[in-house]
Amino acid sequence: MQHRSLVLILMAATAVALLATAVRSQERRSIVGKWSTAAGQCVRPLSLIDIGPRSLSGEDFSCDFSSVSRKGDVVTFRGECRYGADGPVKETVVARLAGERLYYRFSGYKSENGPFRRCS
Repeated sequence: MQHRSLVLILMAATAVALLATAVRSQERRSIVGKWSTAAGQCVRPLSLIDIGPRSLSGEDFSCDFSSVSRKGDVVTFRGECRYGADGPVKETVVARLAGERLYYRFSGYKSENGPFRRCS
């Protein structure tokens, strides 16, 4: 009977460890890559954004960031963005994952851009 209890305890501990690993891997999903507003249409100009480790670009803007922080599925970028031919503007961009979809917004705007789906 003691052996059976020990086996059950070990199985429960293993299950908890596997669940914790799965949760940690979910929190660490990278948002770096190409994202599209329309599934399967990963082409410029309107439907595509490209996120690098310290950059974000779309049809009419490009950003370079000096600071990146992450808390769970929310990434905050701070740096400079260029809109069209205008000079650089200090900007904060907040991106968040919701399941398999990405949303982002620029500081000063309440509405988000998205949803975007990862390009394959």
